[in-house]
Amino acid sequence: MPRFSLISSLFTLACIAVVFKALYVMTVERDEWNEKRKDHTYREHTINPLRGDILACDGRILATMMPLYDVTIDFCTYERNPKTIQKDQHRRDTIYLNHQDEIVAGMHRLFPDIDTAKYHKYLDSCFYARGRGCPIYPQQVSSLTFPKGQKRNKLLSYLELCELRKLPLFKRRSSVRATEVKVRNTPHGRLAGLTIGLFRDSARYGMEKAYDSILRGKPGRYHNEKVRDKIVPVMDQAVENGLDIMTTLDIDMQDLCHQTLVDEMIRLSADSGNCILMDVTNGDVKAIVSLRKRKSGQGYEEGVNYSISGMQMPGSVFKPCSFMVAMDDGRIKYTDGVTIRSREYQFSSGNRIKDSHGFEGGPLWFNVRQILEHSLNTGTSIMIWEKYKDDPQAFIDGVERVGLTANLKLPLRAYHKPYIASPNDKRRYWSNIFDLPRLSIGYSSQMPPINIVNFYAGIANGGKLYYPRFVKGYMKNGQIVKELPPQVLRQQMAKPEVIANIQDALRAVVQTGTAHGAASKHVAFSGKTGTANMSQGGVKYNNVTFVGYFPSDQPRYALIVNMQKPSPAYGNMCAHAFRIIAERIMALELGQRNTLQMQEGSSQVPYLQAGNIMATSRSLQSLGIPFVCEVPKPANNRPVWGRIQTDAGQPHLRSTETTDSIVPDVTGYGLRDAVFRLESMGLRVQVKGQGTVVLQSLAAGTPIKPGARITLTLSNERGKKNAPKKPASSNPPAAAPAAAPSKPTPAKPANADSAV
Repeated sequence: MPRFSLISSLFTLACIAVVFKALYVMTVERDEWNEKRKDHTYREHTINPLRGDILACDGRILATMMPLYDVTIDFCTYERNPKTIQKDQHRRDTIYLNHQDEIVAGMHRLFPDIDTAKYHKYLDSCFYARGRGCPIYPQQVSSLTFPKGQKRNKLLSYLELCELRKLPLFKRRSSVRATEVKVRNTPHGRLAGLTIGLFRDSARYGMEKAYDSILRGKPGRYHNEKVRDKIVPVMDQAVENGLDIMTTLDIDMQDLCHQTLVDEMIRLSADSGNCILMDVTNGDVKAIVSLRKRKSGQGYEEGVNYSISGMQMPGSVFKPCSFMVAMDDGRIKYTDGVTIRSREYQFSSGNRIKDSHGFEGGPLWFNVRQILEHSLNTGTSIMIWEKYKDDPQAFIDGVERVGLTANLKLPLRAYHKPYIASPNDKRRYWSNIFDLPRLSIGYSSQMPPINIVNFYAGIANGGKLYYPRFVKGYMKNGQIVKELPPQVLRQQMAKPEVIANIQDALRAVVQTGTAHGAASKHVAFSGKTGTANMSQGGVKYNNVTFVGYFPSDQPRYALIVNMQKPSPAYGNMCAHAFRIIAERIMALELGQRNTLQMQEGSSQVPYLQAGNIMATSRSLQSLGIPFVCEVPKPANNRPVWGRIQTDAGQPHLRSTETTDSIVPDVTGYGLRDAVFRLESMGLRVQVKGQGTVVLQSLAAGTPIKPGARITLTLSNERGKKNAPKKPASSNPPAAAPAAAPSKPTPAKPANADSAV
């Protein structure tokens, strides 16, 4: 009892001390401990968000993040235990020495560009040096040139990595190390590369740069805490992946414009060129191409986005704007004209305007339609000079009013606002008698091609002008979270009758004017030729253009084709490329429309494979196709095997299940259903070919022996043996237009677009 009393007293005193200390900390030392808690820091870790995709107008991927793998091989063991070091190293060495030829042959089979002799020598050098972290696919053993940033080791895809791990030695996880690297991938190569942009560690240009804040998302943060002797990550801020952006670009149209422009630039020996295709009804940019000749002189590449940054004199494509302003101001009527006495007209001693054709037959009278039809410099300059010589600023204000020189506010940073000479511009001297006549025919101004094609899109749309649109909206998990609707730039560019007059003149340009040689038998289009003589860095060149819209009656698309080339150069040279693109675009649309009509008007029952008829019933139900299912739905959603028969145009689903002790009849099954059913019965399945099962090596009704092998022959494997060989050549698709002539059609001086 004395000992018990002593122990009880000690425990009581200890409890009192603990309670007293707790009260002391909670009251007297409270502020001190609160300050210490604020000083306590922990290490935060960052979770990088997944960058959003850039999509085409139909949802196809233009740019996405793809995981690649930097694979290395270790020929030296990482074991630390002295007892296992020698054993593990001996195992590695034995596998390599016994299978080195098999390894080299396997790598050459996976990557045919690998030189087997070089690779054999490379592996031997790494092996005898007991190398660690040796690149498994270095550039020195390949005949290919690796992309920038992959000089040391080529990055492999996941499928390539899986095949690689099947080779001897590479099967060992401790021998091969794969580090995941996120790489921005463009499935369509450099198609529209300048517009899509470049992302390599950071956004460099194009849409990648313009919409970087939308695509990159927001990183997350977490820290580790120790809970019951375990390190547990605690999320401080959740990661937000980047949004996808849906562009207005059409991959098929982009590829079509790109290929046509390349072919025509080769035919005309152009130094550079660009092409823009727009939807006139909403301003959507469907295709945009900018090409220049490679430094080697062979072929063309995308170098600078001239379509939105190329500040060039528009030349004669400016003339419709000049007459639109004058007719909208009421200073000129469509029936007005001027008498032209010679091919040159001298406004002053230093300013002569000339045309490329003469008037030996005497003075000729031309109205507005004929001046635009034959692209007469003298007629345009004389008429505009006479009406605006006392108030040139009114003409310049009119050009801004109709929207040709408006700031389009493009999201792409390479865009430059058009420049037009003005009396109010203090940076240069304005000469009324020099600048006004030249300005009316496309000189004394500079603008990118996108401003020109956008102006003509407004003409095609009856005067309603939109801002060019590159992005439709932002998406997340396939759902649109923000839509970017089209924005109107000018509700009405000019009076409706003025727009109708300009449309009539542009139609005449192709029918009987400077572009009549490029008229199409399949697609009626309207437009204007343009030629400007320019120089840069002391080098003279010609800027030739054809811009217009098609079809003429119900315009859908506006298109500009622009090239820079040495003489001879005329705007009607680009009209040939315009015609090819217009015909191919309409053929492409016609094919798509016919496909949709066939799908909408089809009443045929789709082809249905035998197999899991419950899965088939769910598919038919989701597609809205009526059917009859003669099998009750199982309670546990287990597969019900059966076949489909079509009675009176309606599919009937019937069960054909057998016992699990005999081989079922799987002919007519899809591969997935056949393999699942047979392997669940204990059979081992081998497959030949692709498609639907047409033969099985074990006949239906045969007793099943567990582990027995059954070979399934699929439809295309059987057809290979009996299918007749196809002829070497086949007819071209109906949508493809006639091939371009091998030589350019010589331009007649009398109808050639004039150049000052």
